[in-house]
Amino acid sequence: MAYFEPAQAMDVVTINQLLNVWAKELDDNNGLGVGPMVTQDCAYNVPGSSYQGRAEVIKYYEARLAGLEASPTGAPVHRHVISNLCVDFIDADTAKLSFAMVYYTALSSLGGNSPVDPALVGEGGMIVRREADGH
Repeated sequence: MAYFEPAQAMDVVTINQLLNVWAKELDDNNGLGVGPMVTQDCAYNVPGSSYQGRAEVIKYYEARLAGLEASPTGAPVHRHVISNLCVDFIDADTAKLSFAMVYYTALSSLGGNSPVDPALVGEGGMIVRREADGH
């Protein structure tokens, strides 16, 4: 069981919000806005591939969206549901996250509130750190 100091509890709230904004970005914009959320020296792993640095992450999502849009049905609707977030502080500015994620996707781009089917249930993990600018 994790016990936090008051400042760490506030950091957990901030980290939870960051994780949810990241998932919403994947859902709403196919990851095109993830760049500012990752550090310049990030290591970003997605199934089957690993990317080093912010520029590679941005290129990954641009190429991914181009491929999805080129399909006959276009880019599908995506939804990521995150639960069971656990935060372990490594130091005052670094934390290791673990969480569960359910990924939903529609077979085609229908717009609006299209129903989506669960496609993947997995474990997620991140190491997040506060940069010199406080973010």
